[in-house]
Amino acid sequence: MDRNAHARAPDAQLNLAWWLDQLVACTSADGVLKIVHEFVGAWPTEKLAALPAQCRPERLDTPDQISDLAYCLARAQLSGAQHAPHIHSLAMFFTSASERLSRLLVVIPPDAPRLFTTSR
Repeated sequence: MDRNAHARAPDAQLNLAWWLDQLVACTSADGVLKIVHEFVGAWPTEKLAALPAQCRPERLDTPDQISDLAYCLARAQLSGAQHAPHIHSLAMFFTSASERLSRLLVVIPPDAPRLFTTSR
């Protein structure tokens, strides 16, 4: 997939599936952080400003900050934040970004028990 496609990316809130595909294609935490910044940059400032103050994507430099924002957005969505109708898309994206980071950053000790083994 063309990593420079963000310059031609569809409007963020109109094509969430495209952005989620970008996350899935990432093979590193740095790649996920880059996509996160591009996603936020694609949103109009006035729509981000309409979010509850604690849910605005301001500092997104670490996986923990992504995870914290995903949690905040999910809570706001579940509490019925009707004044920000696009909160669902943001919650979905940041939850997916947090999950992808978790998968990429997991460290499995070499001596960890395996559920399934392959023998040949």
